[in-house]
Amino acid sequence: MITAKYPLEFDTLNKGDVISTEQLRSIFGKEMLDATFAFAVLGLKDRIEAETDIVCRMGAVGIRLLTDLEADVYTVDQAHVGVKKLVKQAGRRSLIMRDEMTVDEKRAAESRDRMVIGIAAAAKRAMKKAHRISPDAPAAITDGNDDQG
Repeated sequence: MITAKYPLEFDTLNKGDVISTEQLRSIFGKEMLDATFAFAVLGLKDRIEAETDIVCRMGAVGIRLLTDLEADVYTVDQAHVGVKKLVKQAGRRSLIMRDEMTVDEKRAAESRDRMVIGIAAAAKRAMKKAHRISPDAPAAITDGNDDQG
């Protein structure tokens, strides 16, 4: 498939390939330091994943089209990172000052607090349970207050 936006034939892409930063610069006609370059690359990555059965990873070398074994590990790692971020964001809800909110706004914010905290707790429990079931899963989730994520 050739598109005007992305002059790549997606059906010729193979798991394990790399679309180098040089190829990406050629595709987009932009330098890596251009503020829109990363967004353009992200858009291409998302489009490849949407239109093929390939999981992609962006990095310094460009877009890596992961093999099935790489994708298996990468997607679990990404889920782990996502849960850590969710737990961290739930904790950040307590930093929101509500002094100037109306009663209805406070009530709505508290409702969102309960929702976010509930989702975060459920995700954290599920990840810990998965880790107990599969010892080679990523390390158990912490409280989310570390520097990662």
